Amino acid sequence: MRKFFALLLGLSLLLGAVTSVRAQENLASAALYNAEASAFPAVSAFVDVFDAQKIFASGLTREAVTVIENGVPIPVDSLNEIAVPLQLVVAVNQGTPLDARDANGLSRFQRVSQVIAQWAQSRPPDLPDDLSLVSQAGPVINHAAPTDFIVGLNGFQPDMRAATPNLQSLATAIDTVSAQTPRLGMKRAILLITPQMESADLAAAIEPYIQRAVENKIRIFVWYVDANTTFANTSAAVFNNLAIQTGGTMFQYSGEERFPDPEVYFSGLRRVYSLAYTSRAAVSGEYPLTVQVNLPSGSVTSNEQRFSLNIQPPNPFPVAPALQITRQAPAEDPFNTEILLPETQTIEIIVEFPDGHPRPITRTTLYVDGVVADENTAEPFNIFN
Repeated sequence: MRKFFALLLGLSLLLGAVTSVRAQENLASAALYNAEASAFPAVSAFVDVFDAQKIFASGLTREAVTVIENGVPIPVDSLNEIAVPLQLVVAVNQGTPLDARDANGLSRFQRVSQVIAQWAQSRPPDLPDDLSLVSQAGPVINHAAPTDFIVGLNGFQPDMRAATPNLQSLATAIDTVSAQTPRLGMKRAILLITPQMESADLAAAIEPYIQRAVENKIRIFVWYVDANTTFANTSAAVFNNLAIQTGGTMFQYSGEERFPDPEVYFSGLRRVYSLAYTSRAAVSGEYPLTVQVNLPSGSVTSNEQRFSLNIQPPNPFPVAPALQITRQAPAEDPFNTEILLPETQTIEIIVEFPDGHPRPITRTTLYVDGVVADENTAEPFNIFN
């Protein structure tokens, strides 16, 4: 009876842990980056927003986003959803199961290769992906356009039966895709082609790669290529966990299943939001910045970014610095001391911004002998009477 209760308690704790992990995995997220204040008071940044299913939250309006600058909520002036290419590495974990052939003599890997090549061929030329191909032996083709990638993929014909599956191609893929992306906002992904691996410590061995992928925001999609009798074994479960933990999915192929369209994986990784807002900063210093996004499932707050500002007061000065005003009686009545002309004088000023950040003026005031003589609260701000 004690063993029975202990077993129930153990299962309860395990289920509780799994539920907690899944709850954390299903949280929506917002990632803010590249906050830029060179056009101050306009500040711009990029933000990625993913829903609870880790799908890009497309179609947001600017009303759904609020900037928090130094603790102060500020509405955004603009929010634009833009398309970006993808940085993808196809990693091939070679092994005998990939060389199993159908009635037409085509190997499983040849079928896989055809599907990937067809997908790469369909990519639009105006938004070229950054594509790489790696194997256990190392890189086959690095950071290529789709056309060159297809050439490299078609020429990749290793001896699958002479290879022993291992995690080296996954390690090389993570190293390759972790490099600086050639274009801001590009997402990173890996498509791992692998048969089963019979290593007893596979789960422990793959854990560091999961951590690296999560830290570098790398999605890993797995195509598990082997006999269907292996689809429910421990190796399949480990690779499925690799995909789930990194925000990807796993597809299993024995030679009979219908391939998914790879673009279904990647289309949600080809979007990013650019936002702009008007800063409320008034003094020099470093300013923390976060973004709050309202989604149908609730609000989510991004990570913090910081930007520095050097803010100096504007420098106004008159166009004619040695201005002299001579007032006298009208020519037709030279002895009239009650009327002196001119009764008004127009004074024009120029406003410089020594900090290099021109910004809108809201008020200008003219003082004569310390007394307010004229004030502008609307355009034009550079003319006094």
